[in-house]
Amino acid sequence: MTNNNKEVLAEEKKQARKNRRGIAAFSLFITLFDKLGELIYIGIVNGFFGKIFTFYQGLQKKFTEGVCGRVLFGNHKIRRFCRKGRKFLSNVIDSCFFMSAWKKCVNYFCSLPLNYYGNFTFFFGLYTLVVYFVKLLIPGLGVASADYIVIGSALTLASIPMLFSKMSLAMSVKKSVICGTVFQGALGISDDAFNKTVKVKGKGNFMLFLGLVAGTLTFFINPIFMIAAFFVLLLTVLIATTPEIGVLITIFSVPFLSFFDNPTIILCFLVLFTSFFYLLKLVRGKRVFKVELIDAFVLVFMAFIFFSSFFSPGGDSSVQTAWVYISLILGYFLVTNLLRTEKWIMR
Repeated sequence: MTNNNKEVLAEEKKQARKNRRGIAAFSLFITLFDKLGELIYIGIVNGFFGKIFTFYQGLQKKFTEGVCGRVLFGNHKIRRFCRKGRKFLSNVIDSCFFMSAWKKCVNYFCSLPLNYYGNFTFFFGLYTLVVYFVKLLIPGLGVASADYIVIGSALTLASIPMLFSKMSLAMSVKKSVICGTVFQGALGISDDAFNKTVKVKGKGNFMLFLGLVAGTLTFFINPIFMIAAFFVLLLTVLIATTPEIGVLITIFSVPFLSFFDNPTIILCFLVLFTSFFYLLKLVRGKRVFKVELIDAFVLVFMAFIFFSSFFSPGGDSSVQTAWVYISLILGYFLVTNLLRTEKWIMR
C-alpha cells in the first residue's frame, strides 16, 4: 500500500469519527431540547396560565354533579315531563294542516321534472322581453330599463337545456357537479333529502301558465325583485329543512350587511328566522338543546337584559334595544347546538 493510499484511508477514518461525533452531539441536543420543552409544558399546565385555560372542565363537572345539574339532568320526573310535553307538541305540529301541506308542496316541487321548470323559465323570460319592448314602444306604460332585457335574455337562454331533461329537480341537483358540491358538500344536505320524491302525473302546462303570469307581472314589478323573491323562497325551504344552513348563511352574510341601511335589523331577522325553524325541529325531537355551565351564564345574562329593559329610563327604546341584544344572543345558542360536529365546523 502506497503512502497516498494510507493518507486517504486515514483521512476517511478521521472524517467518519467527526460524523459520528456530530450525530451524537445532534442527538444529545435533540434529547435536551425535548426534555426542556416537556419541562416548559408541565410548568405552563401546572402554572397560573394553565389553570386559567383548563379550569372550565373542572367547573363543568361540578356544575353537572351539583344541585343545578341534578335538577336539570338527574331529576327523572322533570325529564319524563319534558319528554311527554315534547311528544305531545310534536304530534300536534306533525298533524297540523300547514305542516303537512308544507311537506307535500316541497316534495312535489322537488319531484317535478326539470323540463317543467324549463317551461316556467322560458315563458318567464320571454314575457319579460315582451314587456320590455312594449314599454320601449309605449313610454307611457313605464320605463324600459336594461334590467328587463338582461334578465329576460338570461332566463330564456338558461331554459333551453332544461327543456330537454326529464330528470326530477332533486336528482338533477344531486347529480350536478356544481349544485351537488354546494348543496351536499357545503350545505350538508343528505342523500335522503334528494331521494324523497313522489310520482308526478300530468303535463307541465301549469308551470307554463305560472311562467306566463310571472312574466306578465313584470309590467308592475321589476324582474330583479321577482328573482330576489324566488331566491328568498329557496333559502326559506333550505333553512326550514336544515336549520344549520341558516347559521351558515347568517355567518357568511355578516361582512355584506354593511351595504344595507339597517344591517342590525337584517341580522336579527336572520337569527330569529333560523331560531324559529330550529325550535320546530327541537320540539319534534330532530334536534337537541344542551346546556353547559357557560350556557347557563349566558341564559342568566339574557334574562337580566330582558327584565332590566322594563325598569330602564329609556322606555320603549330600551325595550327595543334589549330585544336586539336577545336576538343576537340567540345566535350563540344556534351555533353551539347546531354546529357541534367536525363536518359542520369545517363547512
